[in-house]
Amino acid sequence: MQALLQQLRPTALENVGLIESLRMQCQALGYRTGAEVTAELGDLPPDELLPIGAQEMVFRIVQEGFANIARHARASHVWLSLRRQRDALLVEIGAPQYQDKSSLFPVPSSGEILHYTDSGWAAAKVAEFLQSPLLSVSLDSPQDGWAVGWAGTFVHYNGNVWSTVPGPLNFNQTLLDVAMLSPLDGWAVGYSGSILHYNGKQWIQVQSPARVDLRSIAMPSPQEGWAVGDSGTILHYHHGTWSLVSPSPTNNTLNSVSMLSTSEGWAVGTHGTILHYRDGTWESVHPASYYRDPSIYKSVDFFGVAMNSIRSGWIIGDQHYLTYSLEAWIEPGVNSATFSGTSGKSSDVSSVLVNLYSIAMSPSGEGWAVGGMNGNVTNVVVILHYQSGRWSVFS
Repeated sequence: MQALLQQLRPTALENVGLIESLRMQCQALGYRTGAEVTAELGDLPPDELLPIGAQEMVFRIVQEGFANIARHARASHVWLSLRRQRDALLVEIGAPQYQDKSSLFPVPSSGEILHYTDSGWAAAKVAEFLQSPLLSVSLDSPQDGWAVGWAGTFVHYNGNVWSTVPGPLNFNQTLLDVAMLSPLDGWAVGYSGSILHYNGKQWIQVQSPARVDLRSIAMPSPQEGWAVGDSGTILHYHHGTWSLVSPSPTNNTLNSVSMLSTSEGWAVGTHGTILHYRDGTWESVHPASYYRDPSIYKSVDFFGVAMNSIRSGWIIGDQHYLTYSLEAWIEPGVNSATFSGTSGKSSDVSSVLVNLYSIAMSPSGEGWAVGGMNGNVTNVVVILHYQSGRWSVFS
């Protein structure tokens, strides 16, 4: 009843704040339509940085979007995402076969898997329509792998086709990352501290010391692993048990972790956060140019880190990317750099800003990054290919 009354006036904004108010809206939509509603609600900027009325505006936008879904979409699954993007709040509302035309939110309508061969990127073979968006993929070999996503979705690759596989009974938390060690051993993490282990037969939810969203996982060995997430959360897996690292060197959300070995790794997150792990300790580090203007990096969100050796790697984020060289993170002139196109043309990053959200590098030095373009071009998917020392836009 409280969740339904919330639809009439946002009194909960004053009592419990925006995040809890949005969770109540999700609950109300579920009651009203019977749809399964999931939410990814990230950190808000400090109150003093928000314009007057901004929280109520976000509340009303979500309320109107949910109302349109309830009236017209007939959706069985709805998702809400709220996160910071530099100095803005990005709100996404989605349902299969639905887009909120009044608010012009970009909404993914289903899961999609692409496969790269010598011929380029193409849609992978799937056994059935993938209803929910997928957020992470990991292959332990060219013949075996998994993808995970919204509402506890698991999709398995058997070397020929991708097929949806049931997860644990009554598990419906969104999964944000997956890491496969072998066809018999893998891990996935997601909302509300969810940690799941694959034993070669089924996915099993295991005890987690965290309740916040876990956004990334890295397993350098079957006995050692790391997971990171909201509020600077760092979890360590050691011989069968996950434990919380305390104190953490940051309170900022950590979006990605990459481990070179059990004793060497990196993690990145919001507000320009970069953490280095070496010989048992996580420490905060800064890019080489940080002290020229710290405010630039404090407003940057990093979404991915990938190391192809102890001396070489990349960090990607919103309109910034860093390379690791000579034991320092260096930004190679991103505001004036160019990405060469496969047609021989180049795109000026100063006029078409690139937000990169995921990256993968091989030990050979070749790599891929994916994201989107802002600025003069909107809602354009970007795939970047790193080869022979430079990034190129793949098309």
